[in-house]
Amino acid sequence: MWPFKKRTPTGFSTLVIPKAALEQARAQQVLEGIQQVIKDFASVVQQQDSTMAFYDVSALPHPKELIASSLVASIKLAEGRGEMSYVAATRVMLEALVQYQDGVGKRPALLLPSTEGLSAEETARVAVAHSDEGGQERWARFSGMAASDRRRYALRLTD
Repeated sequence: MWPFKKRTPTGFSTLVIPKAALEQARAQQVLEGIQQVIKDFASVVQQQDSTMAFYDVSALPHPKELIASSLVASIKLAEGRGEMSYVAATRVMLEALVQYQDGVGKRPALLLPSTEGLSAEETARVAVAHSDEGGQERWARFSGMAASDRRRYALRLTD
């Protein structure tokens, strides 16, 4: 039965744990870490309308690459187990991650600002002002970055 004590040549006792048990414990720790990263990211996504705006990576709870790696690893593990509903949900989260880009800054890059409750004339004014402020250019720049992320993530999922 392990762990058990073993006497060393110097007379001290050491704790001996079989290699397989150590590897299993490490794998469990890694899996728990992946799950925590995904949980933290999910909390951020729930607070923001990430499909209609680009946000700065500084809003993420962990480095973007760590989140991406965690999501990809989780998708691959779930595919191996046949957990296709989990795979689908996690792919949605991977898609949400592309909405976080370097250089966005504190002000999200919006496709169009909210025009809810505005008349057609007011809506047109808001759209023109948004264009004049460089909103469409910002959106286009971050859309290109997001497309690049999508391609990279798709390649990682097929590795």
